[in-house]
Amino acid sequence: MGVSSIDSISSDGSVSIAGKIMRIREAQGLYRYTIADETGHVEVASYSPFELGDVVKVSGDVKKHAGHFDIYATEMDRLLDPARGLVEKAIELSIEKESMPRKCEPLVNDEVMRALAKPSDDCARRIRRAIFSFRPILIRYNGDADGICAGLALKRAIESVMGGDVKRRLFFAQNNPAIYSPGDALRDISIIRMLPERMEKPLFLLVDFAANSESVEALELVKGAGVELAIIDHHPFDSKAPTLLDCFVSPLTCNGTSHYCAGLLAGEVAKRVSDVDVSDLQRTAMAGDKSRLAAPSEEHERLATAVDFLAIYQKDTSTLDFFDTSFQDKAFMESVYNQAVAKMRQSHAIAKEFVKIKDLPNGFKLCKIKLDAAAKKGEFPTKGKTTGSIHDELAAQNDVPIVTLGYGERMISIRANLKAKERGFNASRMIDQLKAEMKNAVESGGGHDVAASIKVNKGFGKIVLDWVCSWIERI
Repeated sequence: MGVSSIDSISSDGSVSIAGKIMRIREAQGLYRYTIADETGHVEVASYSPFELGDVVKVSGDVKKHAGHFDIYATEMDRLLDPARGLVEKAIELSIEKESMPRKCEPLVNDEVMRALAKPSDDCARRIRRAIFSFRPILIRYNGDADGICAGLALKRAIESVMGGDVKRRLFFAQNNPAIYSPGDALRDISIIRMLPERMEKPLFLLVDFAANSESVEALELVKGAGVELAIIDHHPFDSKAPTLLDCFVSPLTCNGTSHYCAGLLAGEVAKRVSDVDVSDLQRTAMAGDKSRLAAPSEEHERLATAVDFLAIYQKDTSTLDFFDTSFQDKAFMESVYNQAVAKMRQSHAIAKEFVKIKDLPNGFKLCKIKLDAAAKKGEFPTKGKTTGSIHDELAAQNDVPIVTLGYGERMISIRANLKAKERGFNASRMIDQLKAEMKNAVESGGGHDVAASIKVNKGFGKIVLDWVCSWIERI
């Protein structure tokens, strides 16, 4: 009989099924197997040891437990070919059918999003396949409004398909820097390897970061651990990164720009995984990342600010569950927003006291802000957000190319207006050149063409700042 037929048993009885072992848990010599055939899956308890991927025939007694049926095996044997091959083929066809991505309408329907339909389908297919193959999934998301909304969209879609299995197979991790470090990678690998259950190849979803050159070493570690790896990101990427990935969703692969933010892209993947409405998350992500693809509503701008605030103070203990619950509590999010605005005003006022503006011979305005007093490490607003606040005020008052540099002892935050970009300013290109010329001075750096940051090695702060100013003067 097939696994699905067990549910039709009106009372406890004996059954015999054939299927593939998809998951194993052992306790005090008793093995609990998740066994699937082409019709479904069932939990089997046995004292006989088997391996993941074994195809077995099970005979035993059926008992109802916690609303579903379990089999307590009296006999359990491996199947050999050709019977094994027939069972595996039937299961594979069933999983492949279940893995097909759903059809959906994109929130933004343009040439770039249509070009991204294929990689988005591929990513959704891999997620659904992991779900129906009983594999663990880990979502690591960048710790800002865009990354958190991207992670939440994927979480909601996966949970709606995975159902009651979520706590056993879905895991989250917040990544505040825009770099996937070897330490992060090893922590993620250990999370999966220390699970009480043995499952097949895990799927890691990295969203809104991890495709830059500083992340390549970590990606190599993950691939070496036998992990299926997908990145959904909109930042400039290192040419080696895609070669280490099983799936890459990036607007920069199809003539798009960073305005196609990670939350927008992850939302399109999520809609292909399940019938979920994630448009609010997509719009909040776009507001948080100042995407020019759509004018943000006041509601989504306020939500994005509140999420950015929470991300700073929840970075050590937060999970997507916390953010999901917070999104549903409008009064709480409004309170968070009000606190965030008060802190931003205070930081802005302090930062203005340390602003120095210089008119360059090439027509640029260069604004430098010493941020030590205005933005504290680990506090909201971040140095980048404070830099952006001052820059936006200057850009609104001046119709010329403006570049704003907010700096501390070991960092530089960079913002530029559209006129500066039109005149040839490109932060990504500048940082690439800086890394090539001053390899020992820069720990990391990257971002977008008009919004980026540089982390400087100790003792090199003034040297790197002077180099950046000189580069801007030579445009």
